[in-house]
Amino acid sequence: MNYKSDGFNIPDHVTYLNCAYMSPFLKSTSKIGQSAVLKKEKPWEIQGDDFFQPVEEARSRFARLVHAKSENIAIVPSASYGLATAAKNLSGLPAGKILLIGDQFPSNVYVWRELAKSDRHEIVYISKNISESAGENISDKIIRELDKDVRIVAMSHVHWCDGLKFDLKRISSDVQKRNIKLVIDGTQSIGAIPFSVEEIRPDFLITACYKWLFGPYAMGFMYVSEDFLEGTPLEFNWINKLGSNDFQNLVNYKDQFEPGARRYDMGERSQFHAMPMVVDALKFIEDVGVQNISHHCEDLIEFFISNLEPLGAKVRYWDKEQRSENIFGLYFESDQALQRVKENLMAHHCFVSYRGQSMRISPHVYNSKEDMVTLFGLIQQVL
Repeated sequence: MNYKSDGFNIPDHVTYLNCAYMSPFLKSTSKIGQSAVLKKEKPWEIQGDDFFQPVEEARSRFARLVHAKSENIAIVPSASYGLATAAKNLSGLPAGKILLIGDQFPSNVYVWRELAKSDRHEIVYISKNISESAGENISDKIIRELDKDVRIVAMSHVHWCDGLKFDLKRISSDVQKRNIKLVIDGTQSIGAIPFSVEEIRPDFLITACYKWLFGPYAMGFMYVSEDFLEGTPLEFNWINKLGSNDFQNLVNYKDQFEPGARRYDMGERSQFHAMPMVVDALKFIEDVGVQNISHHCEDLIEFFISNLEPLGAKVRYWDKEQRSENIFGLYFESDQALQRVKENLMAHHCFVSYRGQSMRISPHVYNSKEDMVTLFGLIQQVL
């Protein structure tokens, strides 16, 4: 599988292994976006259906991606917006603990710190550091912390720094038994790794579009469980109210919301320039298949890791059960070694990310084994 030349506008001299930072647009998505932007030059051609039809198609396509009903999907502008919505609807729980993972993405930390202050919760950070040689397992570590005082677990599916993967099925099973609320940030996994809300049963699942969903910035999705479909949105806009498609009667104000999770949709959700791009990107993912994407990324990562020993670098998680299929982190003997590698990669147009002490590598379908060989060679040159 290699869509680099046909599907993407990535020059031959560029080795882009950085989807966890931001995905490139598909050529087809860019073309649709350019056309959609020009549509605003002629607003008289924007019809009532344009406010609704593309949104509902995107909602349905994302729902299929995570094995949900479209009624449980809301349109959000960012992961932080979705997380703030979740926090607002989890306000009022008895004082207790909110469990977070160490070095979690800031948007999935700050909002819970604010809720902890207002609701008198204690924030507990579970270190992601484990000793694989001693047989430690990160998911076991999390489950051991689930005592009677835990109210909320807010975490990701895949750790954004180095690809540490959490066994959400096991964690969710224990969470459900204790009536703990589970909030998942899926930004670094949805679209690249199979995920089923039927299996994981989160209360909220939030993801941005601009990484593994190949979509534009400022677009995202939120799954809302049945328990929270009657909750309170962050904003009260016109389009999430019942009968909003009847423009002439919008002045007849309604208290009722549109059905399902639509009450949580962001204002100006129609996004005439961006929503058609989201739909096109979701079509691509659906056509290729998330399982195929996952296998392709995993094959590239395993190919690289199997040849790692001569480099003197270490992959953080050798256990495949604890390493994601789409992201992995490399660690070097010293900060100086990492800096030499960083400078050499930049000089040769090879793009990865650096998060904490980790060099984060995240391939996708536009990458091939040749890209991994290029990366290997550039690291080897300076070590």
